[in-house]
Amino acid sequence: MKLQHTSTKTITASRSVDLALNSNPRVNDDVTFVIIEHLYYDSRLLPDWRNFPQYALVARSWRIPVQRLLFHEVNITTTDANYEALREAVDPSTEHGRLLRKSVRILNYTLSPGSPTIPVYKATSWETRLPVALKLFPYLYELRLNVDAVDDLSPGVIHALDNGTPPIRALQIGVRARRNRTIDRSNVPLQLLQISSWPLEAIVFRGERWPVNNFNNFPPVKHQFYEVRWLCPEPVDGSLEPFLEYLTSNSSKSLQILHVPQVRHILPEWAPSLRSVLLTGVNLSILPQLPQLPSLCEFVIGGGSTDLINIEAQLSTLATLPPKLEHVGFTLPLDEINVSTLKVAIVSMPQTTRVLSIYTHSTPMTQNAVAHANAREAVGLIGSQENFPNISVRLYEGPVQSRVGQVRRCTGQFRMKADDAASDRI
Repeated sequence: MKLQHTSTKTITASRSVDLALNSNPRVNDDVTFVIIEHLYYDSRLLPDWRNFPQYALVARSWRIPVQRLLFHEVNITTTDANYEALREAVDPSTEHGRLLRKSVRILNYTLSPGSPTIPVYKATSWETRLPVALKLFPYLYELRLNVDAVDDLSPGVIHALDNGTPPIRALQIGVRARRNRTIDRSNVPLQLLQISSWPLEAIVFRGERWPVNNFNNFPPVKHQFYEVRWLCPEPVDGSLEPFLEYLTSNSSKSLQILHVPQVRHILPEWAPSLRSVLLTGVNLSILPQLPQLPSLCEFVIGGGSTDLINIEAQLSTLATLPPKLEHVGFTLPLDEINVSTLKVAIVSMPQTTRVLSIYTHSTPMTQNAVAHANAREAVGLIGSQENFPNISVRLYEGPVQSRVGQVRRCTGQFRMKADDAASDRI
């Protein structure tokens, strides 16, 4: 019996040793969250919806952080099943539902007047359902509203939005016009600007051409905007400039991030405070026309064709940029991205520049593989040269991105990551 008793102790001790040897040390929760947050975004800085959910199966400690990020941004489309499923997931009567509803920060919502697949009565219910949907998420700060050919919101809906919905700080409005109308009109964006319970700081207009000249029929805007982005085509009647004056009448000292089509849309009263400017409809030739922007940290040119004959002369005008810039971006033809042009650009830019982004709108890589390979090689060669140790050159295809514009609100100092992880994501 004594031998058997000793044997039991030995076995127990052996199991304890095995458990101690095989147990992994617990990773700090902050480190885990940084890893998961990095996995959340794809190369375009968009949530990786396709692959991200599987990370909830990596470990038990990953499940809740992954679920919270999955619910960071949610979509409500014009289907009852989608709406009901989301409402059930955030049911406040359950502990898990309360956790998830607190995680939602961004809501994508679509308004439509009806179609062959969406009856008119359904469209009406989606309009009245908007305030109800917002109240599902008490910590919501951004609403991304797709306005699909809707002219006005009813007074009852506006009243409901102004009473008890979360304090929306960022608003994106995508407008699509009616196909059978020669004169477009939608007052929905102007109506939303009048909701006094929303402390709006950032606003983005996107989608199709939107006529803004009806703003004279609405009261002044009281919001103090930090960020204004106009990503729609410019109105042909020249009404964008007076609309921007109307929109920012109370934001002359607060506005720091601005995306507009032309230099003339940079109003003089904004100049002292602007820290990020993206111009979507110009090329490098406009640089001498820029006003004095003493606080500017980021300048990006998002469109326009570059003069192939005088490309190096145009790049040399980068020397006229404000002296405190940290990030410069512009578009170049794919065939002109070589070591020589990159050197001219870098030498001409302010010495404070840490990131140079080159954008190219070209044929797919499979159709122009040689040009893409040459451009990547040139960027790599510049990065390896000792003459430019403090600058990172990055090559992008597709839509031009503002690094600041991707961050809803920069807290404290102007934030610009230059680490390897950010380089891979941005």
